[in-house]
Amino acid sequence: MRKGVCVILLMLGCLVLTSSCDPITETDNYVYITETGTKYHRSGCRYLDSSSIKIERSTAQAQGYEACGVCKP
Repeated sequence: MRKGVCVILLMLGCLVLTSSCDPITETDNYVYITETGTKYHRSGCRYLDSSSIKIERSTAQAQGYEACGVCKP
C-alpha cells in the first residue's frame, strides 16, 4: 500500500513539474547569426549587428556556430 502511494505521489509531482514549465515555442528554435561571426545569438543580443540572419538553432550548430556567452541562447 505504501509503495503504491509513493508511486502516485511521484507521478503527480512529475505532472506538476511538467505543467509548470513554459512550453517550447517556435521562436525557441530560431537564433541569429552574423555574416562574419562564429556565434549564434538571441534576438536583441548586444553583439548582433545589422547583418543578423535568422536561422534554425540546429542548422547553426550543424554549421559550426557556438552559443553566445552573453545572451546564452
